[in-house]
Amino acid sequence: MSETTLVVKSSDTGYVVAWKYKYEFKAGKYAEAMTYGEAKQRAEQLAAEHKEMVFWPEKQKESAGGENRFFNQAAH
Repeated sequence: MSETTLVVKSSDTGYVVAWKYKYEFKAGKYAEAMTYGEAKQRAEQLAAEHKEMVFWPEKQKESAGGENRFFNQAAH
């Protein structure tokens, strides 16, 4: 049996806020790492400010070299 569950706790670390435009082919992630609860709250705040975009918390992934990879580090 796997140790992984589909339940995410607010205190889980290693999350970033990802974003994309609704009607353009632009997407990216903010570089600031935070907990799931903080990322979810920040995504909701940004969605209220920028109606033309979609935001969500996303687990931060590392590349084989250990550095984080982002589509656009200078997002907004």
